[in-house]
Amino acid sequence: MSRIISLLLSSLLVFNTTYAKPVKVKTETTFSLVAEEVLPEERSTGFVWEPELIPDIKLGNITLDVWFLQEEVAAPITGYLISTGDWVSVRRTIKGFDEKLSSVIQQERAACKLETDKREEACKQLNQKLIDDLDAANLLITSNNKLIGSLETQMFWWKIGVGIASTVILGTVIYYEVR
Repeated sequence: MSRIISLLLSSLLVFNTTYAKPVKVKTETTFSLVAEEVLPEERSTGFVWEPELIPDIKLGNITLDVWFLQEEVAAPITGYLISTGDWVSVRRTIKGFDEKLSSVIQQERAACKLETDKREEACKQLNQKLIDDLDAANLLITSNNKLIGSLETQMFWWKIGVGIASTVILGTVIYYEVR
């Protein structure tokens, strides 16, 4: 923002330096119409115009000291010369910058909220998919554990059956051999 204002004021310096004059005498000046040494072209009026300081003018976030000058009056300090019409344009532009800035901030906030909402929804969907995958894995593990349990039970009974069968066959073979 300050760069924009600096650029604006710099451009005004380039375009509006036609009425600025250097200070010849550094004295305390106040606004007054005083009869002093009158130049020949000013003898008809009898008065000399002196610049008037208007301190602490607010322009957006900037505070300026402004001198009110008439044409052909020496500027009391060096600085920028801005005509009344340009001053009004600068104030309108700065006010417009503030409004545009708040508009841009609102647009950025809305875009950021939209992006955040999209990411939040994607995270919710991803979490739901992970929960569903975890539930499916738990069901598979439970069914496999039941299958393993039934296979172990089945193996146990096969072992008992084979043991009994082998004992009966061995007993029968021994009985026929011994007899």
